Parts: sequence; structure tokens; C-alpha cells
Amino acid sequence: MESIGKALAQAGFEDASVSSIDCTEYPCIVYGEGMAGRDDFERLSETSAFSEYRTDRQQAFGWRMGGTDAPEKRYFGLALYSRDESPQRQEALNQRIQYRSRQMQQTLPRP
Repeated sequence: MESIGKALAQAGFEDASVSSIDCTEYPCIVYGEGMAGRDDFERLSETSAFSEYRTDRQQAFGWRMGGTDAPEKRYFGLALYSRDESPQRQEALNQRIQYRSRQMQQTLPRP
């Protein structure tokens, strides 16, 4: 949580923050607010605070809520795990990460 928070600050995301970490199963997923785009994740991964994770496999995702009648909010999730996992295990992990992130998205209040 601390490393990702530092990386957000180093990348210049002044309004971004880590809101929770889901470690109910492997891998942990870091959730937060304030960024959501592919370019955002690239900026984050270039920071020195993120350097210890550069060799890990990353699954990052972002989504936006609100808009037309309500202020837009940006959310993100980030899962990191070893590149040493077999291709079959990686596929299984990716499916679980996607499932878990959809569950998290459903808990957010709708604008």
C-alpha cells in the first residue's frame, strides 16, 4: 500500500489514492481512485517507488463512473504477481483477478 501510494505521488497523481487492498486470495489487488487510463499506469510503473515491481507480471484496470449528470470519478485496480507462474496458472489468475475486480466495481455507489 505504501509503495503504490508513493508511486502515485511520484507520478504526479495529486488526487489519486489507494483505497483498499484485497488479499483474500493470491494475488492481492490494490484498488484506488484518481486514475484509470493506460497512460496513467505507464506513468506509475516508471516511478522509482514502483521499481521493485517492474519484473512482476501486472494486470491493471481502470474504470470511470459518472459523467453526464454527475461528476466523473476514476477508479483503478492493480494486481502484481510473479512471472514464474506457468501459462496455465497465469490464465487462471487473470480470470480470478477479472472476476474479483468486477465484484469490487459492483460495490461502488452509483452516481
